[in-house]
Order: sequence, then structure tokens, then C-alpha cells
Amino acid sequence: MLLTEIGKKYNTDKATYHNFTWIYEKLFSELKDSVNKILEIGTYRGGSIRMWREYFPNAIIHGADLKPEYGVSGERIVFHLVDQGSRVSLEASIPNEEFDIIIDDGSHQNDHQMTTLSCLFDRVKSGGFYIIEDVHAGTETRRAFCRFLMDNEFKTELLSDGECERIQSEINDVTFFFNRCPGISIVNGDSKTLILRKR
Repeated sequence: MLLTEIGKKYNTDKATYHNFTWIYEKLFSELKDSVNKILEIGTYRGGSIRMWREYFPNAIIHGADLKPEYGVSGERIVFHLVDQGSRVSLEASIPNEEFDIIIDDGSHQNDHQMTTLSCLFDRVKSGGFYIIEDVHAGTETRRAFCRFLMDNEFKTELLSDGECERIQSEINDVTFFFNRCPGISIVNGDSKTLILRKR
């Protein structure tokens, strides 16, 4: 079954409103059986967590959210209560293990996105993917990586120079995907997904 069909089955907006699943199908279709561990920040009602579990038959799916009521449980699912705006919470609550894929679909706040990237990018395995969804909602995250694509230098006022240099040294490539979504104005742009691949 295609990822979009699975996503619709579990009622995740990744497969409908945001239309991210076609991107992920292209990225991950040949990796389905080899992916062992995924982390998604922002579980909401658990639709995407269940989608990932069905799509990746051999993977343990870790979900993390600030709200205990969004806790998801089940076979091959692990839930972590995390405040992604807190370095202490991220570093203490997320297992210090290697993930094939980390997806940030949390608060969509610039500072939270950058804090989470700084804390967790090291935990993506070599050749793995770090994805930040909905970067149309946070201008500094988008601008920082647009500048990186133009100047080959990662800089943001939200992180120290040392953090920026460390993250830049670990990036293999950066890709933006754009999807037109209802309710998102031309001014704000389409629904944007930022995909980093780890060296």
C-alpha cells in the first residue's frame, strides 16, 4: 500500500491537507525494510505515528510531545513526554541512540525548531534524514537554510556559532519541498518541508 493511502487510513494531515506523503514515498520507498528507528516530534492524535509503523514493518516508532494526552502506545511504538523548547528536556527524554529518520512536526516555532535540531541532529545516523515540516510557519528557519543553499554557510541568531558550525559539518545535502495547501496565502508561500540528509 502507498504511504498516502496508509496516511489517509489513519487520518493524518500529512496525507491530505499538507500532502507530504508523496515526498516521503519518493524518499523512503526503497528503504522500507531497512529502517529500524524513527522519531517524530509532535504526535497530536497519533495518526502519523501509526502510519509510520505500518509503512516501516521493521521499525520502532518513537513519538514525542509536550502534551500527555497525545501519548500514543502500541506494538513498536514508544512515547516520550518532551518540551522541545527545552534543551534539558530534549536531551534527557529522547534516547541517546541513532535514528534513521527524525521528523520535527512539533510547535513550528523558530527557536524550538533550531533548539531541537541542535540537540538531535547528532542522533541521526550517517546517511539518515532530519526533516522539519511546515517551515512556512517559521521564517528564520526557512531563511537560515535558504542562506545555506546560496552561500554554503549555516548561520542563525538562534544558535551559537559553534552549534552552527557543528550542524553545517554534519549536513550532506539540503532540500526544500513546496506543496500548495488550502488556507496558506501566496504571501506566506506553500507548505514547505525541509529535508536534511546527514553525512
